Amino acid sequence: MQNLNIEYFIARRIAIKSERTFSKLIVRIAIAGVMLSLAVMILSIAIIKGFKTEIQDKVRGFIGDVQVYRYDLNGSFEKAPFVPNDTTINAFKHNPNIKSYYPFASKPAIISANNEVEGINFKGIDQTYDWDFIKKHLISGRVINFADSAKAAQEILISDYTAKRLQLKVGDIFLMHFIQNPPKRRKLTVVGIYSVGIENIDKSFVLGNIDLIRSLNNWMPNQMGGIEVRIE
Repeated sequence: MQNLNIEYFIARRIAIKSERTFSKLIVRIAIAGVMLSLAVMILSIAIIKGFKTEIQDKVRGFIGDVQVYRYDLNGSFEKAPFVPNDTTINAFKHNPNIKSYYPFASKPAIISANNEVEGINFKGIDQTYDWDFIKKHLISGRVINFADSAKAAQEILISDYTAKRLQLKVGDIFLMHFIQNPPKRRKLTVVGIYSVGIENIDKSFVLGNIDLIRSLNNWMPNQMGGIEVRIE
């Protein structure tokens, strides 16, 4: 029999065991790294998707899911007027997937208040407007009361951004200059302040009575710039 070197045998076993233990540690660190990377990726995708959905919901809440208007080459917010035919209205009324629909019109204007001016788009709506979304984002005041048509023509809702920019609050009266030839101005009262949370909307729009636009543009009582449709 060959003599067994006890010292060499023990040293060899310890080296093999250490090598295996070290390899296991590396594998475990690698697995933990992959798991952490996947968790970060999933979390990032979830945040981006949630943020995207939130923006879509807010934009849809303010301008509707579908907008119907007269087709032309006009690229401005002020759409050409039209009167919807009975076929269109009946299609809206009898479609179970449609939650609500209402007329709207837009007109560029300039707000003058407290020695400040701000360019804005006046969005006109009527008593059929779906206030659910705006009421959820109303900071102070109330929505327009269309029960009194004379007062409703002078009431307006502005965004929190515009209110802070022009130092306005609920109950304040200011002048709005409508851009047309010749320019016209109207005295309006702030009845509500809202915050949608989308900068392009809060900076660009105020809500008022569509009859004011009809009066300024010499439209007929049933003319409108478009129809906003909200889907169930």
